[in-house]
Amino acid sequence: VFVEAAFPGDLVELRIERSRKTWVTGSLERLVEAGPSRRESPCAHAALCGGCDWIALPEAEQRARKVESLREALL
Repeated sequence: VFVEAAFPGDLVELRIERSRKTWVTGSLERLVEAGPSRRESPCAHAALCGGCDWIALPEAEQRARKVESLREALL
């Protein structure tokens, strides 16, 4: 399940937008419980501009998640 603005470990309520045989996309309706890595965004504009998908995670976690995403994309 791919949910924009949700991070691994978050518990969310979502609206399913598209469902396929091997994946689902959804939109975040409500963050029920933040995952252990989520933090308050250090950028006051993050919610408005949407340019920093991982900014609510600490830098080391951002890098790790980006590397993980790249590895999955290359497999």
